[in-house]
Amino acid sequence: MMKKIFLLLVFSTALATTACGNNVSAKKTKTAAPTSASSDMLEEKEVKATQSAKMTEIVYLAMLSYNQTIDDFVIKLNEKDSDFNASVYDDKHYSVMMLESERKSTVDALKKTGIDENLEKLISNEKYEGIFTHYEYTKDLKSITLYSNSAEGGMKFVEAAINVGVLSDVYQALSLVPIDRRKYDFKIVDNTGNVIYPTP
Repeated sequence: MMKKIFLLLVFSTALATTACGNNVSAKKTKTAAPTSASSDMLEEKEVKATQSAKMTEIVYLAMLSYNQTIDDFVIKLNEKDSDFNASVYDDKHYSVMMLESERKSTVDALKKTGIDENLEKLISNEKYEGIFTHYEYTKDLKSITLYSNSAEGGMKFVEAAINVGVLSDVYQALSLVPIDRRKYDFKIVDNTGNVIYPTP
């Protein structure tokens, strides 16, 4: 599941940065043709189990590139991984259905190690050439700070802001924060605490 989340983050930010969730759906198990009356009973039980499994709609922010429509974004997302089975929610968001039990376990996994795992991968990425030294974030992931040893980040700062923004939105989406209550406060500061991005 954490791998799926990471792939979603990578793909979403790749789409967004070309111009400058994640869904885990309930899979229906295919059964062989009935060979006895007991097969019919098994299929009936399977249908009841599927119907009783609570599904939750997760609404994510679409990181749209220049002139890209939400429809195009969703098509590309589903082409990349059909398991996402995303659909358009509004002109800026898309949604996926997820088993409620899986949503809860994913949020728990993100709280335990997933947030740090993703942020560590971000700041240690070779393309940033070691300009990021460490990070801080609030437990709701609405505020994230990266520390940098260079004020000359340029587009690297912009790209990091987008990547971290996607991570924040994914976490808030999985935590069922309504889209009108989501907040993302991001800044990059130098080692003396001065804000260097966004430019004051």
